[in-house]
Amino acid sequence: MESLYEALRDKWDARPGHQVGGHPDPVQPGGSVQLEAEQIERALRGADDHADGWRLLAQVDSDDPAKMMWGDMGRLYFMIRPGDLKARRFDQARFTWQCS
Repeated sequence: MESLYEALRDKWDARPGHQVGGHPDPVQPGGSVQLEAEQIERALRGADDHADGWRLLAQVDSDDPAKMMWGDMGRLYFMIRPGDLKARRFDQARFTWQCS
């Protein structure tokens, strides 16, 4: 008989991992999605902010039933800084993605 822990673990580990807000779930081991967003910002504007200033706006996972596949089982990440979110400046959101 399956334990409660095993049942919950399988449910939590199930894909897809779509989400709005919260903490990003990186595909790459040690791959900081916040740092990637900061690197994009530096490339676009030459800004020098801190990677911990970025928050997850939305995460879209690869999803076979929905016919969405990002690379090899990847995820899309839309990141935003808290001040921009509060001011509803969604044009300041940054996009990055990772795949396995």
